[in-house]
Amino acid sequence: MRLVNDLRRRRWIVRRRLLKALLKVKVSSGSVHSILKQNQLITKPYKPHRQRTYIRFQREHPDSLWQTDIKYYGNRYLIAFLDDCSRYLTGIALLREATTSRILHLLDATLRLGRTPRQILSDHGTQFYSDDGGSQFTAYLEAHGIEHILGSIGKPTTQGKIERFWQTFELYYPRFNSPTQFKQYYNQKPHRSLNFLTPAEVYLNQ
Repeated sequence: MRLVNDLRRRRWIVRRRLLKALLKVKVSSGSVHSILKQNQLITKPYKPHRQRTYIRFQREHPDSLWQTDIKYYGNRYLIAFLDDCSRYLTGIALLREATTSRILHLLDATLRLGRTPRQILSDHGTQFYSDDGGSQFTAYLEAHGIEHILGSIGKPTTQGKIERFWQTFELYYPRFNSPTQFKQYYNQKPHRSLNFLTPAEVYLNQ
């Protein structure tokens, strides 16, 4: 307590890290504030730090929403479509060019497998979005009865599932070096957020 008061009277900014270094003990921000308040050394109101929290959100039913994105991997572009509810990887490709036409070619092949989402979520990348009006990607979705929705700019958590998928891809893909084989592996891999069911069990059984 004496050290806290002495430091403050010398106009030092008293912080937990400073006290930890000097005393070799852990001191909470609340304790520092209480000591300074008792000795009338508070210069501004104390506001406890509030930890930012995120609410996990996922669609209730498969094919309600697919997420899509592009990632540069090696010397190619990785394109993926991921079901929001089940995390099922519906489509994936490694392409030399990430053009809208190539992405639509992958999506068209994916839809031909027999499942169609109600909505597809993407970012504002030029392959998906146009400032001048409806993009080629949006027009294709509308022609297939799919609503195109865009993620919030500056909020990566909007597409958190596919961002997390990139990490899984980078970790496990070198075992296969084949998008098709990786897709089979990923969809059969138990997922913690699915209570250790596999994406295939959730997606194909509903």
